[in-house]
Amino acid sequence: MKFTTDHLQTAINIISPAIAKKSTMPILAHAKIEATENSVKLTASDLQTEIQTEIPADIKTPGQICINSYPLRAFSKNAGDLPITIECTEKSAKLKAKGHSKVNTLPAADYPLMPSDQEYSTKIVVDAAILSEKIHKIEHCAGRNDVRYYLNAILFQIHHGSLQLTDSNGHMLATTSMDIEQTTHVIDCIVPIKSALLISKIYTQGSITLQINSSHIKITDDKTTLTCTLTDAKYPDFTKILNTPAPHQTEINNEELIHVLETASITADSEYQGVTVTIGNNALTVKSHNRNDEESTASIDCEHDGDEYTLGFNVNYLINTAHQINGMLYINSDTQTHIKLQPRDRSVTYILMPMRI
Repeated sequence: MKFTTDHLQTAINIISPAIAKKSTMPILAHAKIEATENSVKLTASDLQTEIQTEIPADIKTPGQICINSYPLRAFSKNAGDLPITIECTEKSAKLKAKGHSKVNTLPAADYPLMPSDQEYSTKIVVDAAILSEKIHKIEHCAGRNDVRYYLNAILFQIHHGSLQLTDSNGHMLATTSMDIEQTTHVIDCIVPIKSALLISKIYTQGSITLQINSSHIKITDDKTTLTCTLTDAKYPDFTKILNTPAPHQTEINNEELIHVLETASITADSEYQGVTVTIGNNALTVKSHNRNDEESTASIDCEHDGDEYTLGFNVNYLINTAHQINGMLYINSDTQTHIKLQPRDRSVTYILMPMRI
């Protein structure tokens, strides 16, 4: 196999998130490279996520081989904008640009690929930019390394002409939706948070196709294919809390809210990061204290249509959520179980559970 291309670094950057960092299978630290008539396909997999991308190349000799991703990435980065030539024998590959490097290889036939002949029951086309933005808006609410593994994910729900995305770490929840083409399929699938973030990172423009079956989701555009294993679990039913009445509404400027939250966070307890939020008399007051008897208080004006109430929250959850909303935001509360935060257009809903301070 022999080819020359000046797009190798771009391809390596796309597939690198799927390269296994620690694995008992040495081949998973490699990228599979396949040269055909006028293009080169690079593939990486950690057995849960697989990324394939195609780049143009001048093919001298077709073929396929596996090369360790570390020297491949380092060499392409060092080459910069120069075209790179890769020439392979059965057991080694020579990389040529400014200089050259000789690296060991593994047989492409040994690379573990996900089944390519899977049947997908659901297929929809969505706008990549909108989907990427929606995932970015809610991903901070998903669990990270939670023992409830199904929370380390985003729930994708396809219902006729809508794709709804929901995630939660048990302390806060976010949900948003986007319009899609009409479909008769109704399906729920749990996409691991790593895979969801890859979708938002790789696909940022144009149209993409989502194909879903009982075990995998496959996302494709004209150059790149991302295949992910779905989380096999039942996602908690969140509809009840979303439909719970929250009669008390407060309208507040988002930038001002972030300012008072960051002020109060200075003396919040380092372990629990708790603050108390008091809303009433057209003012919002945030207070914090810690075990060293340090304390902070900050207030801003707001429009509130109910009685005064006080709840405790993790200040980092509030700050991270507020950063996702531009302009004015609405806080709806039942004063006991939760608060809802929404932007003026109601395009996304955040629910935060209170904590005892």
